[in-house]
Amino acid sequence: MESCYRQLGALAALNRRYFTRFQVKRMARLAASLAIAPPALASRIDALLLAAPAIAFAQLHALEGEVLDLVARHAPRVDLAAARSRRADFRP
Repeated sequence: MESCYRQLGALAALNRRYFTRFQVKRMARLAASLAIAPPALASRIDALLLAAPAIAFAQLHALEGEVLDLVARHAPRVDLAAARSRRADFRP
């Protein structure tokens, strides 16, 4: 769940939208309002929260990669080296 919050926070920042954890109840509405976001964001987060741990990890790993790619594309001055290095150490 914590990683989902981080992904939503990063996407809200890219979209210059205010985000708090209290908005998770309305996550689908928030996700639908984000112009910059991976496809089917809300349904993907819902699915990974219900999936078996190994499947959820693989889904989260893929989602995180897409969010990092969006950050790289839309905020090129953000240094993603540490995040990319950390991701390289983990494979689903």
